[in-house]
Amino acid sequence: MAFILHLLRPCDLFLDIGANIGSYTVLSAGAIGSRVISVEPIPTTFSKLERNVLLNSLVGLVDTHCIGLSSESAQLMFTSDQDSVNHVISAADHGPTILVPVMALDELLAGRVPKAIKMDVEGHELAVLKGARKTLADPALAAVVMEVNSSGERYGISDDALLDEMRSYGFKPYRYDPLKRYLSDWDSSTDNAIFLRSRSDVSSILAEARRYRLINRSI
Repeated sequence: MAFILHLLRPCDLFLDIGANIGSYTVLSAGAIGSRVISVEPIPTTFSKLERNVLLNSLVGLVDTHCIGLSSESAQLMFTSDQDSVNHVISAADHGPTILVPVMALDELLAGRVPKAIKMDVEGHELAVLKGARKTLADPALAAVVMEVNSSGERYGISDDALLDEMRSYGFKPYRYDPLKRYLSDWDSSTDNAIFLRSRSDVSSILAEARRYRLINRSI
């Protein structure tokens, strides 16, 4: 969260995939003033996301969508009783489910390119990436924050497959020290990875954003 906070500036576009109740959405739009596209597939959770956007007076900055993302437009069954870890069902799942419309990320964005993407889709990451080819290939996308924690194994997807997909677009995984504002190489002991095409370029953006906020007495 600190990386997103330090990276974004007002009017940057941020894509929050798997927004849940809107922690990243409210942080980026409310604290920074960034524009946000916020995606949450579970209707009961989506209603809380919309309420948080309203309570924080962010309606003009946040575009909310009650859908899922995948490799193509379809309808997929999701679990519906697992709170923040609801996910596309697998063969091992039992319990309440809900049918959710999904679409490709490129279709949702319709030519818009975010500066950063946060993705929390509980193992469905590779399918989402398959539907984001144009966005991932665009150099205007600086960073993708994503879980790499073996959750894809429920669908037969390894972490290596996820890493290989990102590398095919020139992205490498890093971790971030928010106190030192320093990016270092990622390792598998950390569940979340920050994927960057260029550590030096993003480090320059972080330094520029820090100077901007010091001048403007912001975060």
